[in-house]
Amino acid sequence: MKKLILLVFFFAFNSKAQVIIEPFTVYHDSIKLSGILSYPESKKPLPLALFIAGSGPIDRDGNYKPMIHADYAKQLADSLNQRGIAFLRFDKRTFSKENIRLQPNIGFEDLVADVATILKAFEKDNRFKGYHLIGHSQGSLIAMLQKHKKLKSFISLSGPARPMDAILITQITQQSKELAAIAKTHIEELQQTDTIKEVNPLLLSLFAPQNQKFIKSWMAFDPQEEIKKVNLPTLILNGDLDIQVPVEEAKLLKAAQPKATLLLLENTTHTLKEVTRAHQQLATYTDPKYPLSNNLVLALEKFIKSNE
Repeated sequence: MKKLILLVFFFAFNSKAQVIIEPFTVYHDSIKLSGILSYPESKKPLPLALFIAGSGPIDRDGNYKPMIHADYAKQLADSLNQRGIAFLRFDKRTFSKENIRLQPNIGFEDLVADVATILKAFEKDNRFKGYHLIGHSQGSLIAMLQKHKKLKSFISLSGPARPMDAILITQITQQSKELAAIAKTHIEELQQTDTIKEVNPLLLSLFAPQNQKFIKSWMAFDPQEEIKKVNLPTLILNGDLDIQVPVEEAKLLKAAQPKATLLLLENTTHTLKEVTRAHQQLATYTDPKYPLSNNLVLALEKFIKSNE
């Protein structure tokens, strides 16, 4: 496995702190994983937070333009940097068309291995004294599955508790019970035969042939079972205005891992933004001007620093 880190140094100045910004590239075999490492200048080793984005071809800033332009990962990095915490964020492998060309059919385990590759690439970097995994949405499960000697804590941020197939059926049922029944049949066929021979046209965007391997590998994991295996200080966070992952999911994770700390964030959306009115939720997906949840930032700072 080849690994290469390319570093370019930049300095960002403001009234609070001097922040060092280093673009990086790590190779997981032929797959290029690029991102940004940022941290306040310090003479002492800093805690390092690694942000793992949710599903889809999300970039290092937390965007999938034009559908999603929220900048939540970038804003979270800026906020934690100002509080003495280093932050690592990266483009998911599916953000790169070249990566898709090189490996068009991926499994969920590939995303898990991508994060493991990044962790390994930085394990001898003495500027940082430990990793704190922040898994957002799908990234929560990816973070749960990580094993590394320098891991200090795990943070589930809007992480689903149920397996992917159960969530899919729930979401489709909300639109059409008839279509949900067809989807359930497709899922059963995929689990039993590794393929779906005839996909209903209304479900083709979900169960397209190129997606089937990934879906099957993803739904093999049950987050409620996996979180039981996490032997790290654990914080479960969920916004009360999250329209993708309701707070009930966070409560299920807490029930599965009683030692975890559960915190529900008031007026906070799936994009980690704080709004004053519930109808503003959708706007936060396409307008980065909405502010990051202050309660989120404070909770992360307190938890990470208490587990250095």
